[in-house]
Amino acid sequence: MRKLQISCIALLIPVFCGGQEPFHTYLDRQNAEAGRLHNQGEHVKPIAILEELSHRPELQQSKDDLLNVLYNLACEYSLAHQKDKAMATLQQCTPGHYFDIDRAQA
Repeated sequence: MRKLQISCIALLIPVFCGGQEPFHTYLDRQNAEAGRLHNQGEHVKPIAILEELSHRPELQQSKDDLLNVLYNLACEYSLAHQKDKAMATLQQCTPGHYFDIDRAQA
């Protein structure tokens, strides 16, 4: 009976603690889904996933993860023929660095 009580408590912990997965687990899952859709030739859905990720406050804490999401988002914009959004997103990837947008657009 004691083992059953412990198992029930363990199952209820996520309910009482909000049930949210750690952000990096969520980030990895969403990146994998965007990649899977990209590999199927889809670009609209990966854009939605990556846009949502790019606005998450938790992502701002990891520069490498943020740059990865922004770079992938810029690539998806480009493949979806949204050149202006692609260029603007690439500029976000290079804050404080020289980025020649005219050369990139050529």
